[in-house]
Amino acid sequence: MGMPLHNITIETLTVDDLSWFVNVAAVKMLTDEVKREELINISNIYKIVEQGMTTGTVLVAKSNGVCVGGIGGLLVPNLFNPTITTLVEIIWYVLPEYRRGRAGFMLLMAFDKLASEVADEVTLSVLDSSEVKIDSLEKRGFFLGELAFRKQY
Repeated sequence: MGMPLHNITIETLTVDDLSWFVNVAAVKMLTDEVKREELINISNIYKIVEQGMTTGTVLVAKSNGVCVGGIGGLLVPNLFNPTITTLVEIIWYVLPEYRRGRAGFMLLMAFDKLASEVADEVTLSVLDSSEVKIDSLEKRGFFLGELAFRKQY
């Protein structure tokens, strides 16, 4: 099935789309992509996303007015030098039927532009199973800064 041909717009998250961002984008990211259902704590996800809403660092992609994806991050001071502000991406999810289109790319470009306006640097996490192409990120000035490993007990 091809990508639906719809106009994609990127908007700053408002309270009208907060429930979709938390209950669809964040939950699906954690279950379908990260595969960590034990991380789902809806009230805490709301707190995180609402914090991002207050700084305007959560964005949604819409197709004909309907949410199809989102990206959100938090502004945090660098642990080693708190005068450096980092926009840390924590949620990035696009509905599967919109992934081969422009929604994910447009979210990334808007998030990058936003970061350049509100932070000194931006970080993105890309899962090893992600469809995001590393060379596409590198073409846009992102670079692999470190690999992160995780071990569960």
